[in-house]
This record gives sequence, C-alpha cells and structure tokens, in this order.
Amino acid sequence: MLVLIGAACSGGAALAQTAASPSSADTARDSDAIVVTAQKRSQAAQDVGISLSAYSGESLARQGVISMTDIARLSPSVGTSGSFAGQNITYSIRGVAQQDFQPHSESPVAVYIDDGYVAANNAAGIGILDIERVEILKGPQGTLFGRNATGGLVNIVTRKPTKDLSAFGQITYGSYNDIRVEAGVGGPIAENVQARIAGAYQHTDGWVKNISPTGGRLGGKESVALRGHLAMQPSEAVDLLLTGYYSNVDQSWAPYFMISTRSTLENGIPNSVIVPTASGLGDPPSDIKGRTVDSNHAVSRGAYNRIYGGTFKATADLGFADFISVSDYKVVKYKALLDDDASPSDLLDTIITAKVKNYSEEARLEKKIGNLNLTGGVYYLHIDSQTVDLERLFAPLGNLQVSSPFRLLTNSYSAFVQGEVEVAPKVTLIGGFRATREKKSFTYDAFAQTLDGAPLALARSYEGKSAQWLYSWKAQAEYRPNSDILLYAGYNRGVKAGSFNAPFAGGGTPADPEVPYKPEKLDAFEIGAKTSFLNGLGTLNGSVFYYDYTDYQSFKFVNFSSVVANNAATIKGAEFDLHLRPASGFELTAGMSYIDATVKGVTVSNALGVAVLSRKPPYTSKWQGNVAANYVIPVGGGELSLNANAQYRSSFFFSLTNFDATKVKSYALVGARIGWTTPDGAWDFAILGKNLFDKRYKTVGFDLSDFGGLSQVGIGEPRWIGGSITYKLGR
Repeated sequence: MLVLIGAACSGGAALAQTAASPSSADTARDSDAIVVTAQKRSQAAQDVGISLSAYSGESLARQGVISMTDIARLSPSVGTSGSFAGQNITYSIRGVAQQDFQPHSESPVAVYIDDGYVAANNAAGIGILDIERVEILKGPQGTLFGRNATGGLVNIVTRKPTKDLSAFGQITYGSYNDIRVEAGVGGPIAENVQARIAGAYQHTDGWVKNISPTGGRLGGKESVALRGHLAMQPSEAVDLLLTGYYSNVDQSWAPYFMISTRSTLENGIPNSVIVPTASGLGDPPSDIKGRTVDSNHAVSRGAYNRIYGGTFKATADLGFADFISVSDYKVVKYKALLDDDASPSDLLDTIITAKVKNYSEEARLEKKIGNLNLTGGVYYLHIDSQTVDLERLFAPLGNLQVSSPFRLLTNSYSAFVQGEVEVAPKVTLIGGFRATREKKSFTYDAFAQTLDGAPLALARSYEGKSAQWLYSWKAQAEYRPNSDILLYAGYNRGVKAGSFNAPFAGGGTPADPEVPYKPEKLDAFEIGAKTSFLNGLGTLNGSVFYYDYTDYQSFKFVNFSSVVANNAATIKGAEFDLHLRPASGFELTAGMSYIDATVKGVTVSNALGVAVLSRKPPYTSKWQGNVAANYVIPVGGGELSLNANAQYRSSFFFSLTNFDATKVKSYALVGARIGWTTPDGAWDFAILGKNLFDKRYKTVGFDLSDFGGLSQVGIGEPRWIGGSITYKLGR
C-alpha cells in the first residue's frame, strides 16, 4: 500500500494515474481530462491557467497515500516543514512555508477538505481516506479560496455517494509490523438518497531505537479514520450533501535526534554558542545513522492528533444563477510530547496540548453570461484556538515547571468576486478581488511552580487585540493559439493576516512590542504554458515565477522562544512537468523545479555581536525533481504492472539563521511496485517498497544553540517493503 508516492510524482494532471490503475492504458486516455475545481467550477486540469498538480483518488489509494504528509512528495517545489519530528507538519510550496509549531498559528499554504478550511497548522498530520482526488494549487489563490493561501493550497476531495453500488477493501502488511486496512461502501438507500461510509485503521511499530532503560521505541503510531456522506436530491434543481468525519492518530513522543551545534554559519560567521564537547549539555550526540537515541523521557505512546466535525453543502439552480452554500465545523485536538534535550539527562521536557475549533460559512453565486463566467460571494470564519504549553525544567536549568495557557480568537469576514471573459476567440482575461476584515483577540498567561508543586509568582501575562483590512486580487491573460496549447501570464496578490507570538515559559522573549506581528503580502508574477503533443500522447507544462514579499512572516528561535517577525523577501524560480506515453502500456513521467529565495534583514547573533544578513528561507531546496516509469503487460489474462520511481531534493536549511549545523544535505529516494490485476479488474495483488536503498536523511529540525549547543532534528523513514491485496466493486 505504501508504494513510494513518486509513481505519480509530477506536477501535471496527467501524472495522476500511472501504476496504480487496473488498466494503465485506460488510465492514460482518461488522465489528461481529470477534472479539478481550482477555480470553484469543474474544468479539465489542462484548461486551467494555474500551475497545479491533480491526482486521482484511486491512484493515491493504491499507492498508499493515507496521510496528508504523503501528498507533499507528489510534486516538485512542494514539500513539508514543521517540527516535532513528524508530529506537527505543514506544507511548503515554492519556498513559502511557516515553521511556527504553536497550534494557534496558521500556515500560508491552506488546506481544504471537501470545501472546508482546516485552521490548525498541523493539518498535514491528519489521516485521510477514500479520496476522489487531490489538487495542489501553486501560487497565491487569494480571490476564490482566500484564507491564508499565500503560497498556494492543498484541496482534498473525498469520494461521494454514487447512484450505483460501489465498494472497495484493501489490506497491507509491511516492515516494522505495519498493518493497514481500509474499506468503503456506497450506493442508493432510498429514492433520490445515497450514502457512503468508509474507514481505515493502521498500526506500525516504532523504527527509532531508544536505548534508554526508561524510554521506548519511537516513530510508531496507531490510527483510526471514519467518514460518512449522505446525499439527497429533493428536486432536480437542488443537491444536498451532509458529511461527518473522525480521525485519530496516537503516536510516540517526538522522535528527535540531538546533534551538536557547529560553531559557524556557512559563510564563516561564528555562532554565539561555541562549545568544546559533543554538545553543550555534555552528552554524546544521537546516532542518526543507526537510528538510535538515548532519550530518557521519550516513550512509545502518549501523543495524539485528532480531528472531527461535519460539513453541509447545498447547491441550487435558481434559474438566474447557481447558488452554493458550504457550512463547515471542525475540531482539532492535539498533544505533542517532547524530550527537548533528546538525551539521558534530565534537562527540559515540553508538553503541548491544544484544542482548535473553527466554523466557516461560504455562500456564493455562479453565473455564465455569454462569454463571461462570474463567481461572487461572502465568507465568514471563526477560530477558537486554546493551547497550554507545559515546560518542565530540571537541574541544572532549574527546578520548576511553567504552565503557559494562551487563547487566540479570530473572526474573519470577506467578500469576493472573480470574472473570466473571452474577449476574442483565442484570448481570455481573468480578474478577481477579495476584501477581508479580520479581528483577533489574544490572551497569554504563565504560571510557575517547583517540580514538587510549590507555587511561584505569576511569570508573565499579555493581552492584545488587532483589527486588519486585507486585500487580495488577481489579473491574468490567457491565449490559446490552438487546442493543444494554453499560454498564460498573471499577477496575483496574496495576503496572510498578522497574529501573536507565544513566549516560552513566561520568559522575556519576545518583549511585549514584539508579541504581535504584521500581515504578510505577496505580489506574485507568473508566466506559464500547458501543452499537449503527439496527438495527446504527451503533455509538457511549465512556468516561471517571481515573488516579492512585504513583511514576510519569518520564524526562528530566540532564547528558546519561537518568534515570528516580519522581513522583506524575494523568491524566483521555474518548474516543469512531463508526461509521455511513447508506446502501448508504457508511461514516463518527470518533473523538476528550481527556486532561488532570499529573506532580507535577518538578525543573527555571533561571537562578535549581532549581524544583519540575507538568508535562505527554511525548507527551500534550490532543486527538486522526480521521475517515474511504468510498464503494463498482459499476463495470465490480467495485467502485470512494473513501476520504478525516484525523487531528488537538493540541500536546504531547517533554520532561518542558516548555521551550517542546520543544513540538510541533498538526498534521493527510490521506490518500486510490482502488481498483478485479475482479468475482471476486481482484485489487485502487489509487492511494493519505498526508500529501497535505506537512505539516512534529515527532514525537520530546530537550532537550539542558545539552549546548550545543540540542534534537534527529525529523520526520514527507513526502507519499507510490503505487500497489499485490494478488492474493488463498481466505481
């Protein structure tokens, strides 16, 4: 089930269905016409003047995409950032990312599930199932989607009830006692009423060895996900859809590794903390190559990531226009457990517990008037984010624990409109505008006591409010010289609201004036082309882009506090994706991206004082690429599919300071799948694997040099080999 996702790893819609489909030939004919809703209406992906990736749900399910983290591997210029060694992960698109791990912060890459916005910044760690398709939109999407889509968005569309009976089931077993079961069934239950239910379960043992006698293996998890849909058509003009869902992931303490902080920036400027020992704490660094830690407090269970809620969507043909209403309610509950020093010493533990509730309502009208497609509407969002940070500081750092509860209330109101008009037989102009009024209220307190419970004085408190007007827009021209070529050039303004920092353990960093930070504004300029050739046997898409940031929301640790500040930044780059079917049953896909990004005016401490430098943003590789080959041949009346795939990512930093200890070296991952499908297409048997060469590589991390000469890092999953059996009935 967990075939390395590179089997579909390219930016074009045509890559959505390769090895995964029962019939690769049929898939190839259908893939170019995969339908997306990138502009809030159904269109073929090749007809949309947006750099996007679209993937069919059937393909994703057969390739083992069971979490939103997996999706990030599908397309060049898309990745993940975040913290807690995989427990709190957000998306990064074209160098646009946010490292702030506090649950009240929102990512600049928005996540939507069935038209509902996911406010919690750990959305990429949520389990998913029964997927119809996934759309990754690159660049600001501020007019139609609006909410914090500065860098782009990930749109998850799940399978809906059908008018005919359909069902599927899949079981997979692989390395590290990894067992996964997923099933779904849907169909009519009454006249003009259909239903669908789906569920998934996974258990995997930890793959990080913890040699501490008081610790446990790390990296394991147990997850359950459920979803139900009820569709009704009370009349020919009205469609109603009610959805309920629940997902829970129980996991280990964060599998962090400790490495010593080396003494210089990459350009030779010394770090302010220079230590002679392997780490400033005097403990030996973790064994990354052996995937072994000595973490006395980290155990195999206790952390969790839960989401539940419901969505109600109503669509009505009013005669003069189509009316769409989407009401969505979500609750995310989250607990992260960290042995911050990742060592056998009793120094610092962190427990973060959060509950994030968000309710949203969108009402819009869609109208076609001659050559004009018009969409307009209003949107309301309420977020209630409540977090408690508990820090336990042991000797020699202290003998106390600090509880820091904080709450952020957000109310956002917006109105938007976008029009698309064909001004000539081959020329289309697109314009859009969105105005948002956003109000935030933030309260923070810190209470201290000794480890044995004796109360101490209130460490710190803060209250703040903000009210912001935010504006985003879109202006684009498209030219279609023939049915095989789409050329586009556009200017988009993206915007993400300002918010508030949460100080560490009631300390003085950041100072009160630095607790709030300003909105970020992104002016994005892009030129692109989407082409088909060889009578539809191939597609080649590409784009070049330039981003100019005002008040980019940068992140770094200062005195162990997570601090978001505002800086200027620029990003420029290019990307392409290719899909080619040179012979019957054979498909080749490839993609590549280049990004040159700079954050200006970054304050970096060093032994001589303070330097203000230009830095590379975290989690931004200059080069990313992927390639996959798939070959399907008739065997035994069925089809044998052979797939090989690889992904490459050049080096990047996990800290804005760009200290050389925070540099992640370039790496490549290789995967493969061999599967056989029965003649009727109902059964599929597969052997599959990822990271076949067992590459050791870092994924996330934090520079904690001012804490004691160390950095925390998380590493990628080891080689995985497994087998799967899949049954499918109907659609």
